[in-house]
Amino acid sequence: MILLPCPFVFLRHGETDWNRQRRAMGQSDLPLNATGRAQAAAARDLLRGTAIGAVYSSPLQRARDTAAIVNGVLQRPLIEIPDLAEVRWGIAQGRERGDWEAAWRAGAPIDGAESFAAFLARGLAAINAVLADARRFAAPPLIVAHGGIYWAIDRALGAATPGAGGGDIGNAQPLRHSPPRTPDGTWTVAAIGS
Repeated sequence: MILLPCPFVFLRHGETDWNRQRRAMGQSDLPLNATGRAQAAAARDLLRGTAIGAVYSSPLQRARDTAAIVNGVLQRPLIEIPDLAEVRWGIAQGRERGDWEAAWRAGAPIDGAESFAAFLARGLAAINAVLADARRFAAPPLIVAHGGIYWAIDRALGAATPGAGGGDIGNAQPLRHSPPRTPDGTWTVAAIGS
């Protein structure tokens, strides 16, 4: 599956306590901690004046709250997309991240969890649905979601992006994505404000 050739900004939610503890949050609906709220406010300031057509968010609280804080200055339509939710980890939810995650990426099943391949397909389909819908607005969309959802973007772009190889991108660091200008070109990904 490929990424639709439309520009967009991606923003991973601000920090939660489980991020700090390196625990697999998945679809546990945890709030931002004080650092996460400050990170969202900093992202809001970085995005002030950026042309955004609409803000699309995961339904999970940490992403919704980040989107709401940022949208305080953007004042754009705020649209929840259920399939932008983080991976369903099943029995691994809440577990400290480690070797089990690499095994899952390699195809090892986890009771009650999505497979890595199914999760990437869901994530990329959700991103493409946003990009298709966002064409009705006059400016690129802002997508507020999760590090795992960004793995799907990584794969679609050939893992030549800040989260290359499925690594995590930073909390609340907005990344501008520009499609190639020629059919054989590559996407441009740049951090906003750095």
